[in-house]
Amino acid sequence: MTDKTNKRLEYVDVAKGLLIAFVFFGHMAKSLNPDGTDEFLSLFTKTRGYLWTSYYMPAFFVITGFCSNFSKSFKSYLVSNIKRLIVPAIVLVIPISIAELLFHKVNFNGFLIQIFITSFWFLRSLFISKIVFYFVYKFAKYDWQRIVVSLSLFALGLCLYEFVFATDRFNVIHSLLLLPFLELGVLLRRVENNKIYLGSVLVYCLTVLFFLLAHKTVPSITYALKIQFVSAIPFLILSSTGSISILWIGKIIGKSTVFQTLGKHSLVLYCLHVQFYFYFSRFFLSFTNQNGLLSAGTLLLSTSFLLLICLGASILLNKKPLS
Repeated sequence: MTDKTNKRLEYVDVAKGLLIAFVFFGHMAKSLNPDGTDEFLSLFTKTRGYLWTSYYMPAFFVITGFCSNFSKSFKSYLVSNIKRLIVPAIVLVIPISIAELLFHKVNFNGFLIQIFITSFWFLRSLFISKIVFYFVYKFAKYDWQRIVVSLSLFALGLCLYEFVFATDRFNVIHSLLLLPFLELGVLLRRVENNKIYLGSVLVYCLTVLFFLLAHKTVPSITYALKIQFVSAIPFLILSSTGSISILWIGKIIGKSTVFQTLGKHSLVLYCLHVQFYFYFSRFFLSFTNQNGLLSAGTLLLSTSFLLLICLGASILLNKKPLS
């Protein structure tokens, strides 16, 4: 991941590598335990709710705001985001959707819905948020103005979710709810220091401890929205401090070939694994529901294989042809 000067930030790539690994492990654990009967995988899914589910999607938005240049012309900004977010999503989903259409797993209407609506909610949400935030950044000159506007749009998204729409098919609500984290990334880039990082880690740990002791579910925004007005402030605290904490962990780790590579390929890894993890997990289902150690090994092995396969494909897709 580069900053506004196009300098590669190693610790940001490490943080993104950690986050995409969290995504892989979370999705695979759920897919390996479809009926919720495996005790270890159920415990893992519950535990990750406290460890990273509250912030791992907002963190990608924080990192985007941290590294994006919102001072470009709108035409240049729009084209670059279409190329980076929308085109890869459509290109990578089409082959799988065609296969499912040919094998009658979906009809033609389902084929179109899968391409343009249900697949890659995250990339669509990020695209919409970035377009909206571009104008927020352009017309709100001061930090406090952008904070107020961003939180107001967050509140609007929450109102739409609670009182108007039960589902968010086009990810507009997701985009509004996640928009403040772009502003957080902009602010963090300008004022980051060790006190902010350490304070965020402390606040995050204390807030998670409160939820644990109170036996309450941690609010989160993933494909499923688990947030209400009563949990909005705790969510903002958890997701903001958690996002800053993962960047701090990236700094602590420093150079890491594995996580930097995962971070550099995170967008394609996300697109590829969304299409394959469900089918991939079918090969490992027979090893679950036996004992905790075997389930843990199955989760580690299957996720590692999936990561390696998707990473290899991403490297091939990004390889420049020989002239």
